[in-house]
Amino acid sequence: MTKSFLIEPFFVQTIYFKLIIIGIICLLAFLFFKVNVLSYNKDVTRKFILLLISKLKQTKKIQVKNIRDGSLVNVPISSIQYLRSDNNHIIVHLEDGQCVESRITLKVVLKELNKLSDDFLQVHRSYIINRGKISAKHSQFIMLGDDKIPIGRVYKKDISNLI
Repeated sequence: MTKSFLIEPFFVQTIYFKLIIIGIICLLAFLFFKVNVLSYNKDVTRKFILLLISKLKQTKKIQVKNIRDGSLVNVPISSIQYLRSDNNHIIVHLEDGQCVESRITLKVVLKELNKLSDDFLQVHRSYIINRGKISAKHSQFIMLGDDKIPIGRVYKKDISNLI
């Protein structure tokens, strides 16, 4: 009776081991590539969205007919500090100190501004302000830079949680 011994090679030397190692290397390379591509795409997507938002913000303008000289003026809504009404005339006060006077009611202007931006709020029967330009709020008035805008009694509850 003869006994035969089968000596198998170490697992490290088998083809299965080599296939497992190749598979792990391929998986790691794939994951590395996937993570780098995804993080690159996130950065590209983020930059694209920020660029798109900035372009959209820049293009929001209202066209106002200046009654002083009859010209049509394109006013970026981001540059508007506040609007003051004088019967059926409004005076648009801009950041750079310029004023544009037009013949239109405050109600119509507020409706048009609210279509373009949520930043505008009527605080008095004669005033609409840009919320982003508020420098201080008091119980009776709002400061927009050096300009003091009164708060109407009717509008106080809308303004109470403004700042």
